[in-house]
Amino acid sequence: MASRTVDVKRELEEVLYRLAWKWAVLAYYAGLVSQHRELPKELIDEISNTKSILDSGCYSACELITRLRQIEKNIFPYVLELGVSEASRFMEMLSKAMSGQLTKEDINLEVAKPILSDCSFPCMCDRKFFESIER
Repeated sequence: MASRTVDVKRELEEVLYRLAWKWAVLAYYAGLVSQHRELPKELIDEISNTKSILDSGCYSACELITRLRQIEKNIFPYVLELGVSEASRFMEMLSKAMSGQLTKEDINLEVAKPILSDCSFPCMCDRKFFESIER
């Protein structure tokens, strides 16, 4: 029974790790888009609030999935305005995030600094974070 609990915990940690990276991609693209046009305040607020929730640890995976999907849906039309190749890159980066293949070297969140008060990577983007809470 304990082995199953550990397996479930690891699976959940992996999902949260990937969702944190999805947030990073969405924040990056919010910053990129904002260099060309103004984004709705509600969208920026939702990105910021989701980061706060990620860092707080007070959430459910379902809540995060819903929030991130809503942000993705709302930002996508603005990404399309940047061109088809950038929209393709956006989808590729989201795919890499959700498959656990992005690293901090792949994405520069500095581009989001003008619009997000906290554009640092969520602590869950660091696998060492999970190792520290397992002890």
